[in-house]
Amino acid sequence: MAGSFEQLLGQLRETTVGAFANSSAPFAAVLDAAKLDAAAVPAMFVLQDADEGKWAMSDLTVEYTSLPRTSALFDVTCELQEDLDGGGALKGGIVYNTQLWTQTRAARFAESLMTVAAAALEEPSAPLAGLPALPEADQVQVLRWGGHNHRYEVARGCVTKMWEQLAAHAQRPAVIFGDRTVTYAELGRAVAALAREVRRRVGSVNEPVVGVLLARSVEMAVAVWAVLSAGAAYVPIDPEYPAERIAHILESAMPQLMLCAEEHVALGGHVAALTVQSWPAPSDEPLEPLAREFAQAPP
Repeated sequence: MAGSFEQLLGQLRETTVGAFANSSAPFAAVLDAAKLDAAAVPAMFVLQDADEGKWAMSDLTVEYTSLPRTSALFDVTCELQEDLDGGGALKGGIVYNTQLWTQTRAARFAESLMTVAAAALEEPSAPLAGLPALPEADQVQVLRWGGHNHRYEVARGCVTKMWEQLAAHAQRPAVIFGDRTVTYAELGRAVAALAREVRRRVGSVNEPVVGVLLARSVEMAVAVWAVLSAGAAYVPIDPEYPAERIAHILESAMPQLMLCAEEHVALGGHVAALTVQSWPAPSDEPLEPLAREFAQAPP
């Protein structure tokens, strides 16, 4: 989730106010027009103003009362209403499908909602992704379950194990894609050449992040292992994603470099691109020295 709570509220207000122009449209008709069924909308949020609960009729006294619920239109519905006394407080409840939800789950959902809301009100400009969703008691329980004081032996990372395989099985197939087969030796030399270039470009950055904007291919395998061997983290991005989704991923991950094909450079926006066509050519170096050079990468 990118952006802050304040930004989300602004977007929701704009969308909601715009929807008032079609407020009389039946919900079923909206689903039909969008070619969706009710299962595509598992959750609903309802907010009622205090004025909606006030009735005034001559010679009649009207009081608000709650009726028992015997059915649920959605998997879960969160209903909030302003206090009829005008104090500004919100009262509400959770309506849920008993075949999918339990009372315990609904209660935990309500507690999480209250936790997020309290944190957002305390710091509305904070990034949404950083807002806590677990109540403090649940956080303590998770730490207790996880044994946060337990010491673990440092295991060899996946990069170390990969380079061990490269050196031990040089002539065996490492990647098979379509009618193309790449041996461990060929993969290792291609990875080493690209890893050095990636390291040269982002090595001075603390905790570097590199986007891998490539379709499934031999080049994607080379790119992933090269980024890891360079000591960076990679963000996989499918070029077939909608442009808006790619932009959202880039905004959230903030990579310093993008590995992509020439025709997809524009999708990376302002991120520096290293295209497949400009990747350095692999050398004929022995695999053992390469393995020693890259096997100690953090992953």
